[in-house]
Amino acid sequence: MSLRVDYACEVIKYYKDPKSGIAFKVGTQGKIILLQEGKRPWARVGIPGVKDPVHIPKECLKGGSVPWNTEWTTNMDTLAPTVPTPMPNQDSDSGLLSRSIDAFLRALAKCEAPFMTDVIKETLGGEAGTEIAGITSIMNSGVHKAGLLEVLNRHDFSFQAMLDNAAHTIDDNYPKGSGGIYFRRYRDHEGEHHAYVGKAQDFYEQYQKYKDKPTGGYHDSLRSHPGTTDSVHVLCFLAGDNASPPFFVCEQVFICLLETYRPGILDGNTSTLSDRPDAEADVECASHLRQVYLAAATVSNWPGGTSRPTFGCKFGVEGEGVIPVANFRRTTPKTLHDVDKTKEGFRISVYEVQVHWTQMEETFNSFRFRPLVNQVDGIDAPRKNDTFQLVFEVRLDGKPHSRSWARLPHIGPFTNWNIANSWALRIEWRDPQGSWRSRYCQSDTPQRIPDSSRGMIDTYANGVGIMHFLFGVPLGPRAFITNLGFARVKQVDYNHLLKIMSYRDQNAYPNDLGSYRIPDNIIMQEMRKPQYKLQGVNIAFGSKSAARNRKTCDTCQLALAGAGTDKCVQKSGTGYNVCTNCYDLYGRPCCSWTPSKTTAVAQALVTQPQAKGASKAPDSQLQPLHG
Repeated sequence: MSLRVDYACEVIKYYKDPKSGIAFKVGTQGKIILLQEGKRPWARVGIPGVKDPVHIPKECLKGGSVPWNTEWTTNMDTLAPTVPTPMPNQDSDSGLLSRSIDAFLRALAKCEAPFMTDVIKETLGGEAGTEIAGITSIMNSGVHKAGLLEVLNRHDFSFQAMLDNAAHTIDDNYPKGSGGIYFRRYRDHEGEHHAYVGKAQDFYEQYQKYKDKPTGGYHDSLRSHPGTTDSVHVLCFLAGDNASPPFFVCEQVFICLLETYRPGILDGNTSTLSDRPDAEADVECASHLRQVYLAAATVSNWPGGTSRPTFGCKFGVEGEGVIPVANFRRTTPKTLHDVDKTKEGFRISVYEVQVHWTQMEETFNSFRFRPLVNQVDGIDAPRKNDTFQLVFEVRLDGKPHSRSWARLPHIGPFTNWNIANSWALRIEWRDPQGSWRSRYCQSDTPQRIPDSSRGMIDTYANGVGIMHFLFGVPLGPRAFITNLGFARVKQVDYNHLLKIMSYRDQNAYPNDLGSYRIPDNIIMQEMRKPQYKLQGVNIAFGSKSAARNRKTCDTCQLALAGAGTDKCVQKSGTGYNVCTNCYDLYGRPCCSWTPSKTTAVAQALVTQPQAKGASKAPDSQLQPLHG
C-alpha cells in the first residue's frame, strides 16, 4: 500500500535515525505527517508515545489502507493459543539430548517450587508428565531443524561447535515469521565467551530489538568493552506465543542444560546483581531449577555446559528466572483532581472503586488508593488536573513483588499471604518538560482489622481483594477479604494500519487464591529456613542467649526502633514464646532473636520500607498521538 499523508504506516525495514539515535524496529506503527521526495525520499512520522515526529526513509515503510483519524473497529474474537502438535515418528529416547530433555521435564513436573504454577503443571501433564513425550519430540525436532541435534548428542560438545554448526544465524537478512529459542555469544575485551539463551516469537524482530541495545545492565556492561563482538543463532524452532507456558518451559530447559545463568545467580551472591531489583527471587528460582537439573543430569548422563572446561565458555548471562508478569493498564488516562495537603506532604487520589461491602460488621462504600507524596510539582507526582496512566503489575508466580503495594513481610500466617504481596501499583505521567515519569504507590502502616483473628491486617485483606478484582475470581466464605467486585479486563492488540483493535479474554489466574491459616508448627519451620538467617526462633523470653540479652525481639527491634524497649511484651495465655506484635499483628506463633539485623531478617519479619520518589520512565504507548 502506498504512503499517504494522514494515513498510518508501518516500519518494514529496521532503521536508526543518525541524529537522534532512535531505532525503529520492524512492526513499529505511526502516522504519516509529511512526505518529501528527493535523492532519498523520506516521510515525517508521528509515533505514539514519542514526543517529536521523526524522519524515516520511505523505503523502510509501508502504508495503511484507512485514514489515521478513522474510528477504530473492534474484533472481539477470542484468540485461541497455539498448541504445538508432536511430530510423528519421533523417538524420545533416540539420543542424549532427547533423554536429557525428558529427564529434566519429568524432574520439573515433580518440583514443588513457588514458580510451578498450575498452568505450568498442566503444560507438563501434571506429576505424571503425560505431555512430556510430546514436548520432548517438539524440542528435538526444533533443534534438528536448527542444525544442532548431532552436536548436542555428543558428550564432548563445545560452545564453539554450536557456533560452527548452527544452520541459522540471525541478522538483518534473516526472514521474518519464525520463532523459538536462540543463543547469543558475547566475547568481552579479554576474549572470554559469555553465553545467553532466550526466547523469541519472531527471531528477526528480536534481533532488531537487541541490535543496538539488549535489555539488562549486565548485557550492556559486556558490550561496553572495546572490541567486544557477539552473534545470534537459532537453537530450537518452536511455534506459538513466546509468553505462553510452553515457551517458558522450553527456554528454561536450555538455560539449565547449558548452564547459562550469570555469576551471582547460582552462587547466591546478590551483591554482584545490583542491576536486578528482583535478584533474591531469581536466586531462589534458579536454585530450585539447579536442583532439578542436577537430578535429571544424573539420570540422563548429560555432560553440562559452562561448568565443564571442555565446553569452552566459562560464563552465562542469564539474570532472570521463570517470573512472568501481567500488566493491567487502564484504557484511558485518569485526571488528578483530589489533592489534600497534610503535615507530611500531599495525599493524592489515584484510583477509587465504588463498592458496598461489610467487613467485620463495618460497611464500606468505596475503596481508594491515596499515596503520600512530597510535592505535586509534576516531578515527584502529577500536578493537580494533570492526566496520568494507572498500571497494576502482577507477578504470576505468586511471589512478593519488589515494590509491592501491601509491603508485607515474607513470612505470614495465611496460604495466600505472598499473593497479597505479589502486585504493585504504578502511575505514569508527563513532567513539565514533556518527559515521562513514574512512581510506585504503596500502602501506609498496616492496621489490624478490629475484632478479627491474629494476623488479619488491612493491607493483607486489601492485597488479596485486588487479586480477586483483577482476575475475576469469586470470593470464598471469608468475610475479612476486601470485596471489590470484578474489573472488566480484556487484552487488546492495536493495528493502526487497518484501525482494528483485537480483544481477547485474559488467562485465568494460575494460583490458588484461597485463604487458609498455616499451622503454627509450619510457620516455625518457615522461620528456621536458612534464607531468612533468623536466630533464636521460639526461645524463651529473658533467655541469656536471646540476642545478647536484648529486651526486644527482631520484629519489635525493627518495627519499633526508637520507641522504647517496653514495647516488646510477651503475649499471655497463648502458651507460646511470642510478643503481642508478632502474635496479633503478623500472626506468628513465636519471636526470633537475631544478634545482627540484616536485609533478609527485615524482609522476613516486618513491613517493608516504601519506595522513594519518582523516576524517569519509558514513553507510554497508550497516549493519544497529536500530529
